[in-house]
Amino acid sequence: MGILDRALNLGEAKQFKSYEKRVTLVAAFEPELELESDDELRDRFAELRRRVQEEDLALEVALPESFALTREASKRVMGMRHFDVQLIGGMVLNGGNIADFAERNVVSIGFGFLTLRPPTPGSSARVEQLTGPLGHNPLGLGAHLADCLAATARESRLSDDQLGSSRLVVAADVTEERHYWPGTEHPTVMSLRQGGGFGRTVPLDTALAGLVGACDGELTVYAIIAALAELLEADEAELADELLPRIRDLIVVGFLHFADRAG
Repeated sequence: MGILDRALNLGEAKQFKSYEKRVTLVAAFEPELELESDDELRDRFAELRRRVQEEDLALEVALPESFALTREASKRVMGMRHFDVQLIGGMVLNGGNIADFAERNVVSIGFGFLTLRPPTPGSSARVEQLTGPLGHNPLGLGAHLADCLAATARESRLSDDQLGSSRLVVAADVTEERHYWPGTEHPTVMSLRQGGGFGRTVPLDTALAGLVGACDGELTVYAIIAALAELLEADEAELADELLPRIRDLIVVGFLHFADRAG
């Protein structure tokens, strides 16, 4: 590593340490703010704004309390507490340390989630872009992601026969939607909708709708597939080959749970 690279790395390290110190200052407000009412938080933020506008309070001085108030408001309204790294991202934006954006013709910034975990045998990367609104998450989106990762770890260890011998239940926040042409008996469009998590929607066909509807923890997956094969006059083995990968995906994204899951 050259002298210039070392100097740049040293500068970045010093800058990051300054961000860490501010994060500590933000956290120091948290126990106090948790005890205040919603009205008190609003009054406190209004007073902080007044001091900045009328008393020339430096933004850098106001930043820790401002970020702390924002974090507390997010916890109460959205059920989500900002991670420290998100606070640091806000500090970077506030400091104007993104001058190169103009050179790259960046006109907007999007925020999202990147979830990483240690690889397991047979595991693969899942990359997706979700543009719709999030579902309702009283415990925060992190709790939903933790549940999904735990389910993924368990599902990935099961062979198809082991999965087929499992009993599943539909998550409490999942509903089914059906749309009909006027005057018709059978639905033209069916889908599952997730009330929490990422608010996903999954299209259904007759077989998958029947399987999900029967997942009440009583019958095994194979038993449900056998009944559906008889009802639909389909080959049982072929139907299992079609449905098992889709069941795995519904487990991974939180639509289906193992019936013996704790809690």
